[in-house]
Amino acid sequence: AAALNTQATGTDADTTMAVNTLYVVDMSAWSTADRTYTLPATAAVGDRVGIVITAGDASHELLITAASGDTLNGIAGGTEWSRLFITNEVIIMRCIVANATWVVEYDGRVPMQGWIELSTAATTGAANTFVYATANGGAWTSKRNVGDVVDTATDKITMRRACQATIGVGMRTNSTIGDGE
Repeated sequence: AAALNTQATGTDADTTMAVNTLYVVDMSAWSTADRTYTLPATAAVGDRVGIVITAGDASHELLITAASGDTLNGIAGGTEWSRLFITNEVIIMRCIVANATWVVEYDGRVPMQGWIELSTAATTGAANTFVYATANGGAWTSKRNVGDVVDTATDKITMRRACQATIGVGMRTNSTIGDGE
């Protein structure tokens, strides 16, 4: 198997990557837009390409795609396979069909996590009625925010890349519950 024997500094620009190269990317200085990193169109079986994020970004993402006419994990070139944006994420990709097919050999994406908690009590609403907490004076505080997915200004958790997610909601009333309520 080919080694990642060349190291390149990732840049704040769309990039066509080179075979057998590890891209070390500091996204903390990115200031203008998301950037697309494209796998090389010319590659031999066993060639590898890697990306490691040494510092993530709260506003921008590094999009990964195969070259036009190629695939990455079955996704056609030019179509985003996934995004990186969290510190310490690592992806290693390997060519399995020369000049055509890539697979992810190592997937070290960091799971996004968001947890917000009502930190200021909301005032009482009408009985038997659900009212959004902040509509009644409550305020949210972020308790966990991996991947900068929590926005307490809008009271939302937003996933920044395609994923499977587990979402839980817990609530209780701040009023006395009467019979039949």
